[in-house]
Amino acid sequence: MNVTGSILAGGSSNFQILGINPTDWAGTTIDNTTPQYSYSNIYTPSQNLGDRVGYAMFAGASSQSATLTIQFSSPVTNPTFHVANLDGMIYDFSDPSNGSIALSLLSGNGGGGDGLTVDTTNKIIADANPFTGVGLSPFTPPPTTGTRSAYGSVELLGTFSTLNIKLQGNPSLTVAGDGGSFMISTTVPEPSTVLSLLTLGTLGAASTLKRKLKP
Repeated sequence: MNVTGSILAGGSSNFQILGINPTDWAGTTIDNTTPQYSYSNIYTPSQNLGDRVGYAMFAGASSQSATLTIQFSSPVTNPTFHVANLDGMIYDFSDPSNGSIALSLLSGNGGGGDGLTVDTTNKIIADANPFTGVGLSPFTPPPTTGTRSAYGSVELLGTFSTLNIKLQGNPSLTVAGDGGSFMISTTVPEPSTVLSLLTLGTLGAASTLKRKLKP
């Protein structure tokens, strides 16, 4: 399955897709080697090795936004959105084009007022305490207590040919930036297998992302 995406022109240039770096906490990996989503106590389903899309929200973007559009060559049902190192930015899935999408938290490192949180009413994925940003290498197990960023898996309930995700600074912040990464996985009936986001194209704000889903 082919997957393409872009940060739409007209969005704030403070939101960017980051370059290829397999070891950086907010880098992009396109050679199926990152262990970022391999931690079974955090991710459902966990991915032993995979690819990821790194992003950045630079300082001063708290009142700005951009839209990340992901298009699938054929409809997908109930894909899972895996996120890592999320702090000062939120993912907002409430765009009307996403239809009756609903968010269901599968697993994560939330609790005690920090880590991953999901607002099912407003369809938002966020860090419960965006002031406690800790950027960790993909080779470091995500913390589940104390000061931590948000990590975890959220099922996007519905069937989608396109997903529009609003990227926005957490309203609790005024000057801080953020970075992190994500992966989307889904299962298909024939064969029954987990698919992961793979190939990344050109980088930067208003750029185009190209990915392929395959076993």
